[in-house]
Amino acid sequence: MQATLERAIAATREAEFATLTPSGQPIANPLFHYFQPGDPSIDVATGLAYPAKAERARANPKVGLLISPAVHAYDPIAMLEQGPPRMDALADSPVIVIAACAAVRDADIQSNTDRYVKLFIAEHPKIGPAWEDVRGMLHYWARIWVECVPAKILYWPTGRVDREAPRVWRAPEDISYPVSDSAPTAPPTPMARWPSEDWRTRAARVLEQFPQPVLTAVDEEGFPLPFPMLAAKLTKTGFNLHLPLHKPWPASGKACLSFGALATFVGTLRGEAFDVARVLGDLPNIFAANDDQLATLRGRLESELQRRGQSMPVARRSSA
Repeated sequence: MQATLERAIAATREAEFATLTPSGQPIANPLFHYFQPGDPSIDVATGLAYPAKAERARANPKVGLLISPAVHAYDPIAMLEQGPPRMDALADSPVIVIAACAAVRDADIQSNTDRYVKLFIAEHPKIGPAWEDVRGMLHYWARIWVECVPAKILYWPTGRVDREAPRVWRAPEDISYPVSDSAPTAPPTPMARWPSEDWRTRAARVLEQFPQPVLTAVDEEGFPLPFPMLAAKLTKTGFNLHLPLHKPWPASGKACLSFGALATFVGTLRGEAFDVARVLGDLPNIFAANDDQLATLRGRLESELQRRGQSMPVARRSSA
């Protein structure tokens, strides 16, 4: 990978991470990514209590990442202190779209937890004095890591996705992609039914806060690639989108429209029309969950540990 491209990836902490369901439906989630120039992979982490995105990546390792100002990861501390972030302009800021092959790491949850706690505390030094109050939130600290090795990168250095064709980087043909840890043999934990609402109600609200959502569709090589839209307008069946000229996939098929941490809609893309099938349920704010939500998350964590034959990890500040 080119040094300038590596620096651009490392300079931005947030990413939109996309995976595919068994039916080929792309689903994107805003996450922090972890990468330093020279690293072989771009890593993301998800909670063991809510492992769906990691399980999708294990079943189909073709994943996608968007790194740009259009992305706002769900930083629980920032969300509590400042509320949802507002959209930044794309112009004059890099837009990086990455098609990658993923490898899931969940064979050692304690090691995963140690790594995540170390990185989290380094990035959120204010949490230090409050560590004793939050160290027991193992439903948050226990993590699955997903290593994403780029196969193809589309890069707009100035972010002008509607005016300029991307620069393209491809991995060497003889590259060897890592393989995921073996999947648990025990039956999966039933999906949690997190609260939601009518998609129209949610759509009208999030458009005011996030007027340029991210659309994820599948490219001709089978990768789900998130890409920033220039604008969106609510319609009776979904959204009418202003698609950039240099989009990375055909403008048709199953797709996902995400508004940062505020909402994610799944549906079908037909040209500039995105027809909504449903809005995904809301994962609780981990640092402000109620007792029922905490009990659900704790139960799911215990179930996922049992599936893997592993004991409850310890969140150790000393690992930082």
